[in-house]
Amino acid sequence: MRGLVVGLRVGTSGVGIALGPVIGGILLQRFAWDSVFWVCDVIGTLAICAAFLCLFGFIFLTT
Repeated sequence: MRGLVVGLRVGTSGVGIALGPVIGGILLQRFAWDSVFWVCDVIGTLAICAAFLCLFGFIFLTT
């Protein structure tokens, strides 16, 4: 289980490092500079919701 978690962590970090500048550049070319913050806000909200769902799902399965 630990290997799976470490693999997912490294994989998502690699994807984020590779796609972050590309997506940021596209947003800056097409929209105002503050559009980057709006995209990060949406991604962060989705990540927090997914973390809560995974955490409570794990707690529910172990009790």
